[in-house]
Amino acid sequence: MEKKRKVIFDCDVGTDDAVALTAMLFSEGFEVVGITTVHGNHPVEFTTENTLRLLEFLGKDIPVYKGCNESMTRGLLGENNAVRMEQIVKVDEKGNNVYIHEREIGFLPKAKTKAMDKHACSFIVDYLRSSKEKVTVVAVGPLTNIGIALRMAPEIAEKIEEMYIMGGALYVGNRTPVAEANFYDDPHAAQIVLRSGIKTIICPLEPSIAAKYGPDEFAALVDANPKVGGFLARLNNEMIDRLKFLGILGQEADSTGIWDWTAVAPLIDPSVVADMRRETVDVELARGFSEGMLVFDRRGFDQLPEEEEKNHIIYEINPERLISLLEELIREK
Repeated sequence: MEKKRKVIFDCDVGTDDAVALTAMLFSEGFEVVGITTVHGNHPVEFTTENTLRLLEFLGKDIPVYKGCNESMTRGLLGENNAVRMEQIVKVDEKGNNVYIHEREIGFLPKAKTKAMDKHACSFIVDYLRSSKEKVTVVAVGPLTNIGIALRMAPEIAEKIEEMYIMGGALYVGNRTPVAEANFYDDPHAAQIVLRSGIKTIICPLEPSIAAKYGPDEFAALVDANPKVGGFLARLNNEMIDRLKFLGILGQEADSTGIWDWTAVAPLIDPSVVADMRRETVDVELARGFSEGMLVFDRRGFDQLPEEEEKNHIIYEINPERLISLLEELIREK
């Protein structure tokens, strides 16, 4: 029997993280050895609770480690005055704050299980130090836990086979004009990861929303697995409603991309990727409009050699394969 690849899954579970984690847990060739939670879509208390609720719903017994609730340095540096998209955008007619992502996955019961006592960063360091084989890391939220773990024990980079990341933007950001939310929420951690020498496969903002999920795609998920597909359909339909209320989608819209799922899918099936390139990249740390920007060196003449530059950027995905893969993974056997 083929040996399963071991995975540490780092996430800030809201809507798209829940899809990505569900897909990962239904992938037979992988063993998720631990789930680490981080700030991002919401404070870490909420992302941890959402993760625990999801695992109980799916009937999966995997240890969860609560991680960092703020970035490595932002609390020390103060607020950036550049215009950005706030997480709290509008208030509904009942006086409730409306968020892009679920603060709580409210239609799932409150979790009965608890996160482990060990902190996420300590788990990452301890597990990688003791592992006799290399481990794949999936990171679909701000990279705070990973960045701090690498600062605590730089040698663990050698134990990471590769890292799949949702972060950065090719051209246009969402939190600022040039910065995507995950990298903006902790640019210092993102820079640490990109400079670590770890092989990364980074799915930026633009390809992450290239495949649109709407009524037909959700119906196919429900048909494949009424329980799990129904959950994913409801979760994303509710997000579409919020995006419309917030003015991010037009009122006639009935579909959305699923960011984090797009970043995880290439690990499960590399044929999802249509165009990926090794690039010399870094992350802007300066305060202002460019903070958190994924910076490309596109001059060409001074590209670093492959043994020094291991960051790979996804430019294009195969939407049809991405959509069919999720359906295949959750289909009841």
